[in-house]
Amino acid sequence: MRRVRLLAGVAAGALMLGVVACTSVIAGSGSIAADVTGVTTPTDSVEPTPTQTESPTPSPTPPAPTVNPIEVKRRSTCLLVLATVRTTNNKFNAGKTRSAQVAALQSGISGMRAQLRRSGLPPSDSIYRGAAAIGLELRKLVASAQAGGNPSTDPYNQATRRFSTQCARL
Repeated sequence: MRRVRLLAGVAAGALMLGVVACTSVIAGSGSIAADVTGVTTPTDSVEPTPTQTESPTPSPTPPAPTVNPIEVKRRSTCLLVLATVRTTNNKFNAGKTRSAQVAALQSGISGMRAQLRRSGLPPSDSIYRGAAAIGLELRKLVASAQAGGNPSTDPYNQATRRFSTQCARL
């Protein structure tokens, strides 16, 4: 039972990353799903007899599902940016002093820049732009706080919500 839960958790994680592109190939009991075509099961196979001289023609293998590299980049960028946001928020909320909170925000800016740089997405991509908007709001918060102001976190929170919604649509 424990192994099944572990495998289910791994499968769910892979689906979220967009790594697994085909979800209807395996039925819950480990048998081939009814909608899969071109695959023979052990009960369908023909046992060769000594009188048969011709080898049976192998059934065609279904083509491997194609993975769209842009979608994989977008999904992984979403995952990494949202993790950066969570880490930044946790550090900010744990900060006891203003300087600790500003340092948490600056760390978030650095993390956001690194995620965007490594994403491989063009700046015109909607996911890239959404993540960049979060980074912009973080920079505004830091600049205002360093100038002695009391900036509102609402624009940052709104940008984060928009990005999260955008990622959920992928």
